[in-house]
Amino acid sequence: MAKQPTYAEANARRLTKLLRETLAELAPACREFIRAIEPTTTPLTRLAYARDLRLFFKFLRDEQEPFGGLSPNDWTYAQIGRIGAVDIDAFLDYLSLYFNENDSEYSNKELGKQRKLSTLRSFFKFLFKRGRISSDVSALVDMPKRHEKPILRLEIDEVARILDFAESGAALSERQKKFHEHTSLRDLTILTLFLGTGIRVSECVGLNIEDIDFAINGFMVTRKGGNQAILYFPDEVADV
Repeated sequence: MAKQPTYAEANARRLTKLLRETLAELAPACREFIRAIEPTTTPLTRLAYARDLRLFFKFLRDEQEPFGGLSPNDWTYAQIGRIGAVDIDAFLDYLSLYFNENDSEYSNKELGKQRKLSTLRSFFKFLFKRGRISSDVSALVDMPKRHEKPILRLEIDEVARILDFAESGAALSERQKKFHEHTSLRDLTILTLFLGTGIRVSECVGLNIEDIDFAINGFMVTRKGGNQAILYFPDEVADV
């Protein structure tokens, strides 16, 4: 009888399949980059990078006139060398509000823009070091600044009280406190994730340890209809 794969093994295969499907839409330069980072990254990280690159090249095709009509998988190294810092700046502005092929609306705040710019910086730096392009224009683009806001639309002291209660177990009976000793860290982590990301209850229920990648401070969630998305969390959530 064939051995059933563990959840981690099955999840890694699923992410690898998604990565291959995404890379099939991208140019050889992108595939070269993803292969190069494989030894030091997880499948989720590579999938996030590949999706960021796909979005960037689709933006250039649809929004930047000099590259109009150039599909994401058509780019040569010479054509990538024509991309300027102004194009990357325009991409970051585009991320404030954009639509996919199904006309679904998306928007990125500072954290999402930072993640995507980090992908582009890694990509251009890699191509420059390999001698594929003559300069790394991504280094000329400033990282978007994050504007600190409360985790949720709650008063700061309300958020603090919620987290303090989860950690301390105040007002619990002695019997409940014994159980709380074993669950307080889990409860605090779940609440911090809710407050720090806005994740839905159904998404949290379906989340597993293997879905989280601290290299990118992100995790994979499955939504209605089986659609998957990568959500990111700030450092204060990661520190819990």
